[in-house]
Amino acid sequence: MNLKKKVVAMGMVCALALGMATSAFAAETISTRNVQQPVIIGRTYRVHNAARNQYLNVDVPNKASLASDKNVNTWPATGDSTQTWYIAPTEYGASYMGCAGTLYAINGKQTSKNCDVVHIYENNPQDYLLMYPQTTGNHLKIRFVNTDFWGGYYMNATSSMVYGKGYNVNWAKAPSNPNSDCWDFYG
Repeated sequence: MNLKKKVVAMGMVCALALGMATSAFAAETISTRNVQQPVIIGRTYRVHNAARNQYLNVDVPNKASLASDKNVNTWPATGDSTQTWYIAPTEYGASYMGCAGTLYAINGKQTSKNCDVVHIYENNPQDYLLMYPQTTGNHLKIRFVNTDFWGGYYMNATSSMVYGKGYNVNWAKAPSNPNSDCWDFYG
């Protein structure tokens, strides 16, 4: 009888531990997921800004609403597909960041330096082909491969609030705040 109680108690402890571990990993928070550096082409990531403690996000309600010229911002974690980014290979030997596994890629507007998404077939490759150099502190920066126009510009989470909750993202030569141009890839 004493052995039966021990077996039942051990089973309950194992079930409790498994339940706690499963719920912790389901949230995909920074504290429970490993940063993936360097970025691997062909993988999907959630991209986190070091300064804002928020995720790269397209300003649409869902994946079905994606279209060219939709703004990119940072936003608290939602788990929505508009916060997932596929690092896609191209025939140019570089990669682009496609939102939710689509052909809507992170883009740079040469006139305003704003960051948005544009369908790659409507765009010039120099405005969406990216590199991910490492910085001090184990973060990555995101910059264009083409340096003719985009030399020295990095993706930056600005100090401009969006809907009182997130921050606009642009391309800048200097960060708007310390680490606002530093990103972590979780996947």
